[in-house]
Amino acid sequence: MHDLMSSVIGNSCGHCKYCLAGNDIWCYNRTVFGEGDYQNGTFGEYYIGTETYLHKIPEGLSSEAAAPLQCAGATVYNALKQTIKTSDRVGIIGIGGLGHLAIQYAAKLGAEVVVFSTSSNKETEARNFGASEFYLLDQTEKLRAPVDVLVVAGSKHPDWKKFMVKEVLARAGTIVPLAAPPDVFELP
Repeated sequence: MHDLMSSVIGNSCGHCKYCLAGNDIWCYNRTVFGEGDYQNGTFGEYYIGTETYLHKIPEGLSSEAAAPLQCAGATVYNALKQTIKTSDRVGIIGIGGLGHLAIQYAAKLGAEVVVFSTSSNKETEARNFGASEFYLLDQTEKLRAPVDVLVVAGSKHPDWKKFMVKEVLARAGTIVPLAAPPDVFELP
């Protein structure tokens, strides 16, 4: 028997405009963990779920390594896939749980990846993940060119007055808020 893993979304109607377009995450009849589906994920020996939303874990990949890809990985991938183009410069704030996946996915999707962090100790890690540029949060004025997409993956919001300028976020740029800091999301 092979190990199976369920994704965050457990079901959808399968016939609405969102489902038919491959965007079942937006289905009004979806079943998503945290919106009433609290049976998803335990240390049980089996799980009964909808086949479409179960994924075989490849041989050699442990459940522990696969689990983050089903939650954080799916969240980041979906947001980036719907937002970025290969010609974009993508800025990513934060290298932690969501950020390290965002760096890797954006680079593999062909974008030029620019990372912003609070710690210079994370530069090597960011570059190993696929970042071509690295800046501390207080060094935005050194940015070579503005980013087209800014992904907020850190545990707190940046100083928006530094990031909401044309030298950092390109005109018609997009902000993708992936993290859920406890403070209110306010832009100048």
